[in-house]
Amino acid sequence: MTRSPHHATATIPPGTQRLGTLVAALREVADRGLPPEATARLVGERLAPHLGAADLLTDRQCATDPTSYRQHVLHAEPDGGFSLVALVWLPGQRTSVHDHVSWCVTGVHEGVEHETRYQLAPATDHS
Repeated sequence: MTRSPHHATATIPPGTQRLGTLVAALREVADRGLPPEATARLVGERLAPHLGAADLLTDRQCATDPTSYRQHVLHAEPDGGFSLVALVWLPGQRTSVHDHVSWCVTGVHEGVEHETRYQLAPATDHS
């Protein structure tokens, strides 16, 4: 991935200083243009030290919704290189089965997540 100089000065997201530091670290990884597996591994390494830190998210970025899980977009790169989203669930809330169309990293900031992973099985010929 090649970026023009104006991308290096993308705005710091509204929120905490720690969140701004995390976004800068993720940008540095995304700018390397590595394969998806390597990018995801490095992003996970950059994310891990911030999880659980009291100064990562604002109260507004942790707000829940009693009817469904809530998505808070924390940052989106202007060129679409990556986005950072806080998904907030109350106990018992879930998502439908879904797929990600690019690399994805998840981290639990507070609480516990239960995840079921599926693998697409090749079709079999029943004739």
